[in-house]
Amino acid sequence: MVFENGSETNNTAAAPNVFDVMPIPYADLQVTNVSAPASGQSGGALHVQWTVENRGIGPTDRAQWTDYLTLSTHADGSSPVASYSFDHIGVLAKDGSYARAADIAVPNGISGTYYVTVRTGGVFEFIHDDNNTAASGPVAITLAPSPTWWSPTSVAPASAYEGDSIDLSWTGEKPGDATAAGGWTDVVFLRKSGDPTAPAISLAASTTPPTSTRTRNTPAPSASACRRGSRALGR
Repeated sequence: MVFENGSETNNTAAAPNVFDVMPIPYADLQVTNVSAPASGQSGGALHVQWTVENRGIGPTDRAQWTDYLTLSTHADGSSPVASYSFDHIGVLAKDGSYARAADIAVPNGISGTYYVTVRTGGVFEFIHDDNNTAASGPVAITLAPSPTWWSPTSVAPASAYEGDSIDLSWTGEKPGDATAAGGWTDVVFLRKSGDPTAPAISLAASTTPPTSTRTRNTPAPSASACRRGSRALGR
C-alpha cells in the first residue's frame, strides 16, 4: 500500500481499443472465383468452376463441409430455380485453397439471364463468416426446342350399346421441334358432346411410346357411368 492522501481515483486506466478473444485460431473461407459459360440452354448443362481460399489465421477446425450452388435470377442467390451441393473433404490450411468444377443441370422450360452463386462455410470462422459467397457473371439461358405430341384424329363407332365391344383408333403426330425422349401415356376418354365440364369416362390407355396410329378394342361404358346421348371421343 502507498499513501496517496485520498488521490486513488486516478489509479485505473483502460486501453482505448477492444480486442477479440477466441478459443482457437480461426479460418476464413472465401469464394474467390466463380466462372460459368456466358450462355446455355434449358435442359442442358453448365460447366461451373469455383475456388475457395482460407484467408484466416489458422487451419479449418473441420475436415468436411459443403459448397452450395444455386442458379438464380439475381447475383445474390435470391429467387433460385435450382440448387446443388458439393462436399469438400480435408482440412484446409491457412493460406490454402482448393478449386472445384462441376456440370450442373439447367432446368427445362426456363429462359433469361441467370447467375451461378457459390456459398461455402461450416467451419469456425469467428466473426468472419460474412464473405463466404460469390457469383458468376450473367449467363444467358435460351429456351431449348420442345417436342409436341398431339392427336388430330380419333375414330370411334357412331353408336354403341353399353357392354358392347367397340373399336377405337387414334393417330398421333409430333409437330414439335425436338425428339421426345422416354415414354408417356395416351388416355382415350368419352365425354358428353358439347359439354367440356362433363365427367370424362376413361376407355383406353397406352403407356408405351405410340406409333403413328393406335387401335384398341374396349367395352362401351355401362349405363351407370354414361346416360343416353351423344358423346365425344377425346385424348
